[in-house]
Amino acid sequence: MGAYAIRSSIAPNPQESHLRNRSADFHHTVTQEQLNRYIAAVSFGAELHAKQFRKATNTPYLSHLLSVAALVMEDAGTPDEVIAAVLHDSIEDQGDGYQGGRPALRLRIRDDFGQGVLDIVNAVTDDDEYPKGVTTGDAEAVVWRTRKQAYLDHLRTVEDRGVLRVSCADKLHNARTLLADYRALGEDLWQRFTTKSREDQMWVYRGLCEVFIAKGVGSMAVEFEETLKQIETLAIRRSERC
Repeated sequence: MGAYAIRSSIAPNPQESHLRNRSADFHHTVTQEQLNRYIAAVSFGAELHAKQFRKATNTPYLSHLLSVAALVMEDAGTPDEVIAAVLHDSIEDQGDGYQGGRPALRLRIRDDFGQGVLDIVNAVTDDDEYPKGVTTGDAEAVVWRTRKQAYLDHLRTVEDRGVLRVSCADKLHNARTLLADYRALGEDLWQRFTTKSREDQMWVYRGLCEVFIAKGVGSMAVEFEETLKQIETLAIRRSERC
């Protein structure tokens, strides 16, 4: 069976070693079997999200899935965690339109990638009890806040490191994108979200960050916190110019 060696090309910073979950001399091999699983997961994710784009952009949604998977892999995630990262939004975003609905998609994920992957995907899906698109206006905003609060409450009970790693990678990549888009678009950015409110977005991201820090997720949680601080600093600067 073939194997592919992967070694970090970035020299570790001794001053930041306490922030990292992975070994300073990070090294592992990807077996042919694992590589085949990764390829299958990316292919399936690309198929599921083929017509989906990042919110209010022309960027294919696959970019987010690959970015989250890369963060998980760089954080020394297991193969199941990397695959779950690729598929983390599959149920939430594509389950209702899948032939046979969410139950059928869950069976497909379990059969093709294993129960461990499905367990992580289930744990990071936040809308099973709060279907999207059934309310509008103020009612939709209330449902959004209720759904996000329920997810925060759920994460506080989670001890599985894989679930926390995938969830944190997802939110970190979202925060990175938010910061870049906020710099480019200013306050108009927030109009793309359900409640059209920077305060609401920052409320849920702050809550998530507190959970990840408290759970000891590590360097991704630290970067998540720093990214949120940059967004908040930018917001203050913009308000001072008004």
